[in-house]
Amino acid sequence: MIEPIIDTPLLQRLLALWLVMLVESVWHWPAQYHPLLLFRALAQRMAAKVNPKGDRAQSQRLISGTLAPLVLLLPLAVCIGIFTSFAEYPVFFDALLLLAALDYTNTKRRARRVYQALQQNKKVLARDTAQRLLLRETQPLSVMGLSKAMIETSLLRYVTHYWTVLFVFLIGGGLAAFCFRVLAEFAQIWNTKLPHCRDFGRPVALLISTVTFIPARVAMFMIMLIQGTRPALKALRKLPQSKTPSLSLLAATGGSLGIVLGGPALYQGQKRRLPRCGGSRDPVPEDIPRLLRLLNYLSIGFLTLTLLLFAIVFALTTGRL
Repeated sequence: MIEPIIDTPLLQRLLALWLVMLVESVWHWPAQYHPLLLFRALAQRMAAKVNPKGDRAQSQRLISGTLAPLVLLLPLAVCIGIFTSFAEYPVFFDALLLLAALDYTNTKRRARRVYQALQQNKKVLARDTAQRLLLRETQPLSVMGLSKAMIETSLLRYVTHYWTVLFVFLIGGGLAAFCFRVLAEFAQIWNTKLPHCRDFGRPVALLISTVTFIPARVAMFMIMLIQGTRPALKALRKLPQSKTPSLSLLAATGGSLGIVLGGPALYQGQKRRLPRCGGSRDPVPEDIPRLLRLLNYLSIGFLTLTLLLFAIVFALTTGRL
């Protein structure tokens, strides 16, 4: 019974994935000691060096934005790849890399703190706590605005920082999952919503949106199955033809939860307008834990799919199918 698991890399990877998901759900990795913090700092320094604020040609910004992630990530990825290729048990290092790549617990904790502050009518504390997660300016936000912003960022970060990382791990292993998560951090630091990163951050943003396209669609489909298909489809039909994958995800989730998402947001003094989408009522603080519960159900759905995959691969390996 154990030999098929030892001899089949995919079965080993699935077992490692379940173990890491369990550890990540119960163990809080302090944000100030997380390895991703180093890459965030490097990304900020790199942007200050090669993408200074000021007038530069768009082509120069695009070239800099293409080369910057390669310079920061490629040497480390090559070193890790060489090291793990000589390891006797590479699945152990795959699990460590996945654990470093999965860092959604901190996001959930901060979302709950914002919810608790809003429940206690501590708007200043809620704005300060939310600012650690949000790119948009939080000082002008009302209770409804803070609730909507936390729902949107919690959902989008879950799909990018957790859900897609798991998919990448299944397909490419721990190194691929870790590299994707680092690139996602770069995309966050060099976010194209920030005026000075509009061109510089476009290459890595395009890469992240390409990788997350299918996992985000799977997540959207499962949210519709879990929470409600009809209102989600109604919200999707109202979107413009030029919709992005992120907007489709917000619309389907907002429609399933019955709340309005999207709308204008302020980034470094500049207002960006996203189409309003989703349901019919404005979000309230109680919708934050509603979304977090929905994301927990989504994780359970992912576990169910991987258990089914494990059973099929195991049966094929042992000749029982």
